[in-house]
Amino acid sequence: MSIQDSYLVQPKYGYDMVVAVTQKALNNTIKEYYATVAASNTPFTLQTCYFVKDATGNPVAIDQASLLALTNNIDPLTVTSSQTDDIKTLVKSTFYFAFQFEPGDPTGTNKFTYLTLNPGANSVIYYLLCTTIKIAFWNPDAQTWINVTQTRANEFNINANIDLQNVLDNSNLPPAVQAEVKNLGTTDVNVQQLLFDFDSSVVNPTTDLPGLDSASSVFKPLMQQFATAYFNAYAATWVPVLNYALTQNNASSLIPTRMDLYIDAINNGQGDPVTVDPTLSQSDLSTLNYLFSVNGDALPAGAQLNWNWLEDNGVSPTPDLDPNADVNLYSGAIAIKRDAFARYFASQLDQYVALNCFSPTVLCQPQPSPVDDSFLASFFPVDVSQLTDPFQPYSPFNGPGSDQLLMYWFNQSASAKGTVWAGDYMDVTVHFVLTLSVLDTTLTIYQDLWLLLNATINRVPYSGAPIKKTYTDVFDLVVDDSGNIAFQVNAAQSSVLDQSVPVTLPYEQGQFLVNYINSLSVQSFTQVPITMPKQFVFPGGNAFTFKDAQFSDYSDLVCHVTYLKES
Repeated sequence: MSIQDSYLVQPKYGYDMVVAVTQKALNNTIKEYYATVAASNTPFTLQTCYFVKDATGNPVAIDQASLLALTNNIDPLTVTSSQTDDIKTLVKSTFYFAFQFEPGDPTGTNKFTYLTLNPGANSVIYYLLCTTIKIAFWNPDAQTWINVTQTRANEFNINANIDLQNVLDNSNLPPAVQAEVKNLGTTDVNVQQLLFDFDSSVVNPTTDLPGLDSASSVFKPLMQQFATAYFNAYAATWVPVLNYALTQNNASSLIPTRMDLYIDAINNGQGDPVTVDPTLSQSDLSTLNYLFSVNGDALPAGAQLNWNWLEDNGVSPTPDLDPNADVNLYSGAIAIKRDAFARYFASQLDQYVALNCFSPTVLCQPQPSPVDDSFLASFFPVDVSQLTDPFQPYSPFNGPGSDQLLMYWFNQSASAKGTVWAGDYMDVTVHFVLTLSVLDTTLTIYQDLWLLLNATINRVPYSGAPIKKTYTDVFDLVVDDSGNIAFQVNAAQSSVLDQSVPVTLPYEQGQFLVNYINSLSVQSFTQVPITMPKQFVFPGGNAFTFKDAQFSDYSDLVCHVTYLKES
């Protein structure tokens, strides 16, 4: 299973657009962030935090000078278990706990997994790694003094469950950001970063701190305050890699109007999610899915997809180590539902269709002598909004491997008129068809324009098609050097069939047809008048670039993507 299996039109999904980012790509982005901070002139600074108990026993932050005034100038972070007198003084005070830390990779190897997705839970496990960390407190349960310092890379395994935050429902954003969110869909504002609800962070009981049992009464308040301070250190030092962002003037042609988040597990060969003891390779292929609707469409609730966005490369037991595995080639995928793509394309082609849909009217102007009879044919534009809806829903009868018809415009109008004097008559039929279909990496526009005429005028007969042209324009999906998805004419597969028959009626009677023919000559597309979504920006401010583009077996437009910094 892979990107070719994208099938968003299923009722249980129905999202107009999905941007899926793998767990591995998210970790790579966080690693780049840490590496950038480490190499900068403004790295993380050492954070020192002290807490006392308030009247209800809850922790309250306090500055060092105020704490020392309460503890007879004893700094808890300097006290060892052998300093019994100082410990007694601290226990008698309102001191609760203290910690000192600096965020970062403790080994300098940048090989950690910083983030693990929780499929179905819409939360992540985030590892609060520190280059240095020191913690001091009195453990009332064990009646022991704890003062520990991280001495090896894996000693302090501190991790937190953090809920993902949907910015559209977040009432806690700053007012300026909320104002932009309210404009989503009416302007070019687009949600563009991974969002964590830091207020929801809960440090896991699996956290390993020497001397502190997770069942201890100190554990929860200490770890909660540590997590809050840890994430605040991001904001204090750099633009937060894991916060919110809204970017003006998004280049995307499909502007989202609603957004939700859902975490997918990797599927096995039967389309069932692997949720029990997944390997690291399987976890790295799980994806954070950004679910979008456009044009005010309803956005169904997030659900586990029954396909994978990237190939699981099952031939290798450790695809993480295989440089040719999808997980190492791409950050994820973008998919546009065939219905949303078709209707967007229709909005680009409606005006063109309107120029070629006519209804003919034939008038007879009999004169005293039959040879003087004349006919007048007029052609009036057809209101394309009155035509049958050209949109074609997905047909399961045209299964994978066959053309999928997305749009079908059809107009056929006829008019007939006879005379009294000479039995002259004129029948005119105007016929126009335009279809849009897709298959693999090609898009095909097929169109017919016919003007059919049966007439006898002043004893001169004519039966034929002054206009009978069929155009087949085939376009290949290509990706240019800037990552734009484009449509390029495939001249070898495109064709023009011209079966027009010249008008042989007398000049006086036939010139209006000649003029009409000249005005309605169908012109083959040389460039599809459409711009496709190009830019989406997610964690770390990295923009995606498109590595390829194709139509899935179910006619969704799908693309593998990477972050620009990974290209």
